[in-house]
Amino acid sequence: MGVTGVLRRIGWVVILVSLLPAAGAAQTILLEGRVTDPLGGTINGALVTLSDPAAAAPRTTRTGADGTFSFAAVPSGQVSVQVEAPGFEPSTQSVTVAATTAPVAMVLQIAGVVESVGVVAPKLEEELPQIIERSGVRVQTITGAEIQNGATTTSPRRFRRSCRDCS
Repeated sequence: MGVTGVLRRIGWVVILVSLLPAAGAAQTILLEGRVTDPLGGTINGALVTLSDPAAAAPRTTRTGADGTFSFAAVPSGQVSVQVEAPGFEPSTQSVTVAATTAPVAMVLQIAGVVESVGVVAPKLEEELPQIIERSGVRVQTITGAEIQNGATTTSPRRFRRSCRDCS
């Protein structure tokens, strides 16, 4: 092999080595997206999780004030993007990452309202007075036992204090 053959081989090796970084850069992509509510309002601080089957662990980030997020160095192929935010239903979208991947648009639906109300009140027959006077009108409380026994509001009762304006 002559000098020209060696130089030719060295030239090919140099070309191949110089193409390796470009090939590696073409394999990873910047994945960007935006998270909004059903009316188009941006959702700030939403947790965005990127799951890649080739990666050991999922990657997470938060949306900015404008609802945008980004993940650098995402390998090309199929990935899953999940978004969670308080007050909204979680959303998951499958994305095919390629060199010309458009920004991911995620719309979160408002979560259903779950509300519980607890009421604590004293037992009428034990803790509240049986007769209340207001503005000269008699108001009488009937207990649950009286209702079950068929008592009526016209049953005579004793007043604890005198009624000035009652007739």
